Amino acid sequence: MKVFISFSHKDHSLVHEFSSQLLSSGIKPVIAQEKSTPGKQLSAKVKKMIHETDCFVVLLTKDGTESEWVQQEIGVAQALNKEIIPLIVKGVELPGMLDSGIEYYRFTKTKPTHHFIVVSNYLEEYAKEKGISLGAKVKAKVHDEYFQVIHLPNAILCPTCSKIENHVLLCKLCGDYLCTECGDDTINLDKHGA
Repeated sequence: MKVFISFSHKDHSLVHEFSSQLLSSGIKPVIAQEKSTPGKQLSAKVKKMIHETDCFVVLLTKDGTESEWVQQEIGVAQALNKEIIPLIVKGVELPGMLDSGIEYYRFTKTKPTHHFIVVSNYLEEYAKEKGISLGAKVKAKVHDEYFQVIHLPNAILCPTCSKIENHVLLCKLCGDYLCTECGDDTINLDKHGA
């Protein structure tokens, strides 16, 4: 399952935490900034990325509701009839273009982990209902204790699955990484006690 995440660039740290939870559920986060295509029309790239995903999640913080890009991405998702799941920070109201009886999920910006787990679980159930296959799940225990999701400035090629990826799980102990696409590690997890 692929989920497009729409957000303000000021909320990048929230997106990393949310992406980490999605990966733990076997869900592939899709983020427009990850895929660099110099010389290409940005709006066409974003439209194609949203079209290729299974649903659309928008992080609506104060900055997110004020972002023109977020508003445009919501418009594209609506035009493509994508399932839109708004995640709204407490204290922020649903923007007008979504205020048509759509359900949303409130979360706290200071401690969002629990909320992101709930949304990831919902998306897992959504995938099952729709018959959408999930990817490999990254063990939450391994991730929580020893790894953190990092966003690389350049994509890498996984030696195991040959997928190109901008996100990896970086080992806090030795610096090796775990592919987030296939879930197959390129390191010996025994040395981490997993």
